[in-house]
This record gives sequence, structure tokens and C-alpha cells, in this order.
Amino acid sequence: MTAYAVHPRTSRHAFLLAILSNIVGQMLVAWALGAGPGIEVPAACHFVTMPLIILITLVPVTLNGIGLREAAFACFYAGTGVSTDAAISLSLTFTGVMILLSLIGRVVFPLPRYSLFHR
Repeated sequence: MTAYAVHPRTSRHAFLLAILSNIVGQMLVAWALGAGPGIEVPAACHFVTMPLIILITLVPVTLNGIGLREAAFACFYAGTGVSTDAAISLSLTFTGVMILLSLIGRVVFPLPRYSLFHR
């Protein structure tokens, strides 16, 4: 942690890389989940809509953005010919996968070698 305090440029690069990898990762998950049940949307559509959906999800109105995310999926994907039911289904599946992926951290974080407080 002190390396980031001493080198602020490294800290900025790490922050930007984390944001970029998170957004790209979520776009790829949405694309893969949509391809499975046959939601035929070009990958470029996911790369345009997912950052907007992520920003909408950050609005502190609902718990974890649930409800806002579904409405955003339905609104943005309606223009691509995806039915509302399919868009909401994709959104709920996306939310479930994100929750399952975050549970990996719940298992790994308490391990001593990954703890920030382990000396």
C-alpha cells in the first residue's frame, strides 16, 4: 500500500486499469449471457449500452441497482429488437452471475495470504 502513496502515478494507473477491466468484463459477461439463449445483439451494442447501464445502476435509489438495471436493460435493448421479457431475463441472469462472481472474494479474502492485515 505504501508503494501507491509514494508513487501517485502508479496509483492512478492502477485505478484506471481497475475501472477499465471492470467495465470490459461486465460487457463480455452480458455478451456471453445474451449469446446463450439466442439474444442476437451485436457485440458493439453491448459495448455501448453496458457502460450506460452501469452508470444508471450507480444511482442510489434501489438496493444494488436492482430494478433500475432491469429497466435500463429493457429500455436500451428494445431498440435492438430484443423483447422486454428477454432483456429483463438477461438482466436478472447478469445480476446473478455478478453476485456469484463476487462470492469468490468472500471465499478468498479471509485466507491469510490475501488479507491486507496479515503480517
